[in-house]
Amino acid sequence: MIKHLIFALLIGFVLFGGYVYWHLGAYKSPTLAEITGPEFRLLAKDHQGAYHKINTVITEVETWAKENGFKCQLSFGRYLDNPETQEEGRLRSEGGCVLEASEQFPEKMPEGFKALTLPAEQKYIQASWDGSPAIGPSKVYGPVQDLMYQKKLRPVDGVLEIYEILSKKEMVTTYFFPYSE
Repeated sequence: MIKHLIFALLIGFVLFGGYVYWHLGAYKSPTLAEITGPEFRLLAKDHQGAYHKINTVITEVETWAKENGFKCQLSFGRYLDNPETQEEGRLRSEGGCVLEASEQFPEKMPEGFKALTLPAEQKYIQASWDGSPAIGPSKVYGPVQDLMYQKKLRPVDGVLEIYEILSKKEMVTTYFFPYSE
């Protein structure tokens, strides 16, 4: 009897693990490309602290932008520090939404909001990931760092992650790792 119970529990754990593995997209690999970037026009607000807690800042900017007539179809997080070398409470980031080329920066914004332009012609390693954003960094950052090392590229601070929601269950994150040669 005990053997059957242990076997059933083991099978249950394996099935649950397989479901989580599949649901998060852990079996997927990112696509990488070297590109010369477009200009990015960002409506942003600063965030300090754990990167995984930036969502409230992004939501605040998106809500204000949509209430004031901006499309805000893509949101972003820009991560300025290396979490391996910087204390979690001191990590700096910016979050908000990407403005379309036809949209002008607002003349008046709430306190703490800012307009950022990342210039065209910056070179990036672009990575695209359509799995869960919760595991995206663990699937993307390593291969990008390996590629930069192989090609002897020098990373520049400020990894930009752009989030595109395709449906309630699907999202694509496009990462832009700036570099110099």
